[in-house]
Amino acid sequence: LLFAGIYDYFAKEGKRVWLLGVAFGGLILTHAITTLICFMVTCGIFVSALLFEKTRKELLCPDKLKRLWITALLTVGVSAYFVFPMIEQMLTGEFWYQQSWAWIGDNTQPLKTFFYLKGNFGVIAELGIGIPILLLLVSRLALGKIKNRWADAFLLLGVLLFMLSTDIFPWKILNNTLFNAIQFTYRLWPCA
Repeated sequence: LLFAGIYDYFAKEGKRVWLLGVAFGGLILTHAITTLICFMVTCGIFVSALLFEKTRKELLCPDKLKRLWITALLTVGVSAYFVFPMIEQMLTGEFWYQQSWAWIGDNTQPLKTFFYLKGNFGVIAELGIGIPILLLLVSRLALGKIKNRWADAFLLLGVLLFMLSTDIFPWKILNNTLFNAIQFTYRLWPCA
């Protein structure tokens, strides 16, 4: 739903931007870490849209921005019964989650595990997820030039996020930062 909302905002008329609200409302009410990751990815997409003239024009379209703000306010309003008490508790109390037991730099997946034929899951996800990714890339190359470049953009973003979940990226330098809240890099996979 999240990426359908992003696609609708930039590639279509932005009339289904409510998909972003449904996606974030569901994320907020189910898993805070995934909400954080999806929020960061969405912000990254919207900020990078400023770099290109065509997407900048779509991003700054007054009608779309109005719908986006209304959606954001409604999403906050609908989820406020959960979000605001949770924030209050987080700011006023001491909880076990505040002492991290998992460091993101110690829980990355080696790239070779993407190509395992069977999976194993402990703290590190050693799953053979790379073969479907390769098949998607090969099928995309077989299509040749297409009119809708958003398919390529989302495919490249997915590959980038999968690569970021491996030990290729120097996650150890982020151990004592906000990114440590992610705990495990395989949590990037839903966005990927």
